[in-house]
Amino acid sequence: ADHTHAIITADAMTMGKHVYCQKPLTHSVYESRLLTKLAASTGVVTQMGNQGASGEGTDLVCEWIWNGEIGEVTKVECATDRPIWPQGLNAPEKVDRIPNTLNWDLFTGPAKLNPYNNVYHPWNWRGWWDYGTGALGDMACHILHQPFRALKLGYPTKVEGSSTLLLSACAPQAQHVKMIFPARDNMPKVALPEVEVHWYDGGMMPERPKGFPEGKQLMGPGGGLTIFHGTKDTLICGCYGEQPFLLSGRVPNAPKVCRRVTCSHEMDWVRACKEDKSNRI
Repeated sequence: ADHTHAIITADAMTMGKHVYCQKPLTHSVYESRLLTKLAASTGVVTQMGNQGASGEGTDLVCEWIWNGEIGEVTKVECATDRPIWPQGLNAPEKVDRIPNTLNWDLFTGPAKLNPYNNVYHPWNWRGWWDYGTGALGDMACHILHQPFRALKLGYPTKVEGSSTLLLSACAPQAQHVKMIFPARDNMPKVALPEVEVHWYDGGMMPERPKGFPEGKQLMGPGGGLTIFHGTKDTLICGCYGEQPFLLSGRVPNAPKVCRRVTCSHEMDWVRACKEDKSNRI
């Protein structure tokens, strides 16, 4: 679970081991800063994995923006259909029997040892602050990845948010977060001015853009939506950058500058092991 990523990664780096960690990298901003310093001081090779990062949709989004197809981007709106797990709840008072298939102490790891309750596990830990990072931590890694990569974003200068009732134990049911990022160095074909990025979850959504295809669902494929508002056009895609299109209906003719990676849901070595019955994972 999210709350164990940092301590496992830090332990590996201090042992001199290279690390690949799937998103979300950490459970808190403090942990992210700690791992950044550790990676620099230990000199190991590290990478955060992000599903969809090598997909064609992400590449196309970058290529279209870098080619100036939609002009300068000053506003981006992102949304997810999550949470699809419990959020906005108080900590349970009931104590349930721990399943014999679960080592609750081991799962808890560095977190506070709460009495076990069925609402925490399996899978539903994502909405509880002791273990998960809520809808934003779970899905923004995927949906904000395209804006961060295409617009070469760094750290925001201002962040403000609003949400449903804030509780100490659980993420809110819905929230809207606004982030302001400063101007970056211009690219050869497009400038990168200050940009405001909006995040919505829990059923909250941006306004339907004027000219959006009638009858088409605003929420994109994969349960995600990103809208790049440019000075020339508007670029829209789903989670992982899937199925990008321009609101004008124009087909971009941008040069291919990203490396295309053809992959399936099942990695080659997994498939090989299944085919070779003598192999055991």
